[in-house]
Amino acid sequence: MVQASVFGGAGFLPGKYVGAIMFGNGLSGIGTNLLKVVFMLALPGDDNLFKVALIYFITCGFFMIFSGYLFTVLQKNEYYNYQKELSLRKGSTVSGKDDEPLTFAEFWTQFKINMGHAWKILFALCLVFIQTFVVFPGAFFNEHFGFMDYLGKSEFSWYVITVILIFNIFDTTGRKLASYVNLRPTTIIVLSYARIGIIALTIFLTQKDSTKVTVFETDPFRLFNLIIFSISNGYLSTQACIKAPGFVPKDQQHQIGLLNGLSIQTGILIGSCIAVPMGSFLNSHWAS
Repeated sequence: MVQASVFGGAGFLPGKYVGAIMFGNGLSGIGTNLLKVVFMLALPGDDNLFKVALIYFITCGFFMIFSGYLFTVLQKNEYYNYQKELSLRKGSTVSGKDDEPLTFAEFWTQFKINMGHAWKILFALCLVFIQTFVVFPGAFFNEHFGFMDYLGKSEFSWYVITVILIFNIFDTTGRKLASYVNLRPTTIIVLSYARIGIIALTIFLTQKDSTKVTVFETDPFRLFNLIIFSISNGYLSTQACIKAPGFVPKDQQHQIGLLNGLSIQTGILIGSCIAVPMGSFLNSHWAS
């Protein structure tokens, strides 16, 4: 809900600001996982799990309070308020009158018009997150890296953190790249469908854990797959978020901004629901 509100509040801003939100989202993933690493090193062992969790969530809680304070700062920003004022004016696609609140009927009419223009790019955004959460983190956690075998009993814990951290770093890299390398909306949509191939490869890798080692079971190939998977998630989702508001008039872009956030959350929900039953028939290196 908070994420959707943030996208809605930035939908009427130029694309670089939407890209900055996506980049900040990626940085938060890196920060939280580095925090986990610090706590695991400072307070190792199962006896400290409750203490680590308590410190971790208290720290995150203070950060959320600080983020809430920054929202009050944003409301006083002159440029933000100027863009907001422009976006809140009712456009000619409804009644042609400005500076009046929309009735529900007018809002619904406007919503249908906007969805008619932007549904393809919004579906592509949703599809990217469906694909990601179908296999991440679940399917990736079924694999392993040979170079971590020496860690013994703690191998799985460090493997999980390593995979998530690699994902967050390269996902954030993809988000930042999207602010500099722009594609046509049609290309973004096509690539979001083509990304299904990476998902199929990831599922295939979970089944390749036999005694006969092939190129697919080597650490470099598994890392390569994880990196491409992560970059494509960050890049395509950010490009879709940047492009989507451009499908509608300026005074209605805040609504598409809100739909950006809802598309992401819907994709996460659907992907997670698919991942639960799918995990029951995938092989796991850790099952043995």
